[in-house]
Amino acid sequence: MMFSGVWDGVIPDCAGEVLSPPVPCADGEVALDPWWVSRVRADGTYGSWGQLGGFQCTGDLIYAQVANVWATMPIAPNTYQVQPATGYAIAELGVNLAVDTNPRTLAVTLMGAPVTIRAVATQYSWSNTDGTSWTSTTPGKTYEQGGEPFTFPRTAEHRTTFTLTTTWRGEYSVDGGAAWRDAPGTATTTSASTTVHVYNPHTHLVDCDLNGNCVSGSQGGGNQKTILDPGGDGIDNYLIPDSQIDDYLAARDADRTWTHVERKG
Repeated sequence: MMFSGVWDGVIPDCAGEVLSPPVPCADGEVALDPWWVSRVRADGTYGSWGQLGGFQCTGDLIYAQVANVWATMPIAPNTYQVQPATGYAIAELGVNLAVDTNPRTLAVTLMGAPVTIRAVATQYSWSNTDGTSWTSTTPGKTYEQGGEPFTFPRTAEHRTTFTLTTTWRGEYSVDGGAAWRDAPGTATTTSASTTVHVYNPHTHLVDCDLNGNCVSGSQGGGNQKTILDPGGDGIDNYLIPDSQIDDYLAARDADRTWTHVERKG
């Protein structure tokens, strides 16, 4: 809509007369200033400034710009807690997985207007190398918040790796976050994987404690079997590097001595 008038000299600025659009913009939109022009005269001088275009509300214009920014917006992958955070778990007790819920935001200026774009997580897809996968719309809770663990079947001692893929929706705000509108399309990120050593302990009747003190009064020879060292070879199994664990377990199950010296710190 044209604001009727021609001004001599410079275009009015914010320190002078402030012009408003004849019709207020819709909620979540801002008014973009009109275009002005000074045309050249026959004698080579320039005439007065006149309004060439009317006020425009940012709705469609901003949306197109938001779509471009959102399509290339860098999104930091989710972090998540693993409880217990020891690197190992008992099969029937499992592990609890709780994802951070912080949106990722980006402040930009589009068509002269400040715009905040944010990514909000909507779906969490988990998988592990045991062949299990599941998807949830909730990020999970810590044990302190009432979270429930992911448990493992009673299988052989092994190591499994969890991977999280998060789906994000885009939103944008042109009023400092008072109102949010959807940006087109979705994005996905893949978080850093976590490896857990899974134990499946069994009860055994023994006559010696972990220090080798036996009911008979004698000293038990060698290392004692524990949950973390079920083979009783003096090695806490979860400390063996991922690259060596299969070789170690195969050697132990075959009653062979595992000689690799590499350990986790």
